[in-house]
Amino acid sequence: MSNWKRLLSYLLPIKEHELESPISGPLEICWENGHLALNSGQANYSYNHLEQVFKGAMKKAGLAHRQVDRVLNLGMGAGSTVKLLRKDFGKDPYIRSIEMDPLIIELAERYFSIGEDGKHEIICTEALSYVQECMDTFDLILVDLFIDNEVTPNVLTMGFIVRLMHLLTAGGVLILNTLPHPASESFKAELKANGFSPRLHHSRDNEVFLFLKD
Repeated sequence: MSNWKRLLSYLLPIKEHELESPISGPLEICWENGHLALNSGQANYSYNHLEQVFKGAMKKAGLAHRQVDRVLNLGMGAGSTVKLLRKDFGKDPYIRSIEMDPLIIELAERYFSIGEDGKHEIICTEALSYVQECMDTFDLILVDLFIDNEVTPNVLTMGFIVRLMHLLTAGGVLILNTLPHPASESFKAELKANGFSPRLHHSRDNEVFLFLKD
């Protein structure tokens, strides 16, 4: 660890490495507030702000007091949600992470020590297609599907939400990270029309939907 970079990063971000992904576009590994973070061209992909977004959403969902044995992690990034579950919330579940960008999977292991282990499986594939074929169930589903600062097409749809709810166990939680967008308003109206009443968690520019299954 470079101590001067870590300390200086409390004042301003320090770029550690810059590269280009054919899937995700420009990516940067940066020191920010004393820690490494993964950023795209216009957004924080893992750690830093995004980590705080999910931490707040998990607290609002009462995750600390829930039994969580199996997790589906759609859009792993560099693994900040894996770190949150294990270190901040003291959970030790089986986690299946879906990430379609092999370069991001490589960066997660190289810079953040997030890779496969006895309780963490990583599948390199497209998340929406995977969900349609998945036959397993999970106590917690985390969704962070973006390309740069745009939510992946077809995420904010009833079909996707209904499919994910089928994959949730009774008492399970679905956490869906989005950004406010004109499509979000029609999505909310569609949810209401179909009897869904998710909680909302706001953190800076992010809007997170919390679905609890009875």
